[in-house]
Amino acid sequence: MSELDNARLSLVQVRLLYGPLLACVTASKSAFTAMVRQHGDGDTVSFVRAAREDPDGREGKTYRCTLYFTARAPHCNLH
Repeated sequence: MSELDNARLSLVQVRLLYGPLLACVTASKSAFTAMVRQHGDGDTVSFVRAAREDPDGREGKTYRCTLYFTARAPHCNLH
């Protein structure tokens, strides 16, 4: 395979990966923004700061439970 063929193959592989990767990143950002809007004051920076400063506070618990919540996580009481 020539260098040009390898470059074309690499470009095709990147294009095939980009769509699903973009969808994943966009969905993650949307979910995070929705969580901040619902459980914080709407400001991402202040939400993250509060979660880091007091991991056992409301924002810290909300962040952890949102990330790790499953049907077997009854300890995630967000209220």
